[in-house]
Amino acid sequence: MELDSFDSCKVTVEGLEALLAVTMSMLFVAYNPALIHSIAQKAAVMNEGAIVGHGLEAEVLGDPKAGYTRRLLADSPTSRGAA
Repeated sequence: MELDSFDSCKVTVEGLEALLAVTMSMLFVAYNPALIHSIAQKAAVMNEGAIVGHGLEAEVLGDPKAGYTRRLLADSPTSRGAA
């Protein structure tokens, strides 16, 4: 069974909400800035294996310093505010 992006996000968020009941860290790799915005407190952006931005999600994706991050967000099919 394949999930569409909405169902995939819903399953991911519900699973992460369950994990919040315990103290735990999790590495989540995603290409969807709206999804990252909805689940992450901290984020890192990588370009060709190098971290080009990291910190609080709101700072990394809300006010990107690296040109690569700005281009990545501009090319995203969903805007950050659409989450």
